[in-house]
Amino acid sequence: MTGIMNERTLWVACWFGVFVIGEIISLIAFGFIRAIHARKKLSLEFGEFAKEVKRKPVFTLRFDLDWLKGVLERAVLSIGLLAGFTHILTFFGALKIATGLNARSQDKDAPGHAWSMDYFLTGNLVSAFFAIMYVLMSREIWIFASDRLIP
Repeated sequence: MTGIMNERTLWVACWFGVFVIGEIISLIAFGFIRAIHARKKLSLEFGEFAKEVKRKPVFTLRFDLDWLKGVLERAVLSIGLLAGFTHILTFFGALKIATGLNARSQDKDAPGHAWSMDYFLTGNLVSAFFAIMYVLMSREIWIFASDRLIP
């Protein structure tokens, strides 16, 4: 019984360690993605004026509700994948489409609509990528560590 508990504890520790380090990396990655898309949005909205604005850095690290929702999303995705529920990806895809479709369909003629949809797609793909990488990396670390730490 203690051997099983030790394996579970090690498994949780591996996933949590990978998750925390991955979230720090994803915070930086999403800062860059936001900066790239903000410059694209400036070009769409302001045209020639944006050339001067583009020179200013727009990279920011944001700790807000959107960031917290992203952390929760990647946690649920990675835990679902670790538990063997691969259809969690389909569920989140449908959920994102359903919640984003109504809000974005009302603003089709807005200047930033194309930017918003592009950012939405990029953010979802990167978020799913991070969740999948958390699973793959935590499994590899667990296999490596379990051979050495659990008798």
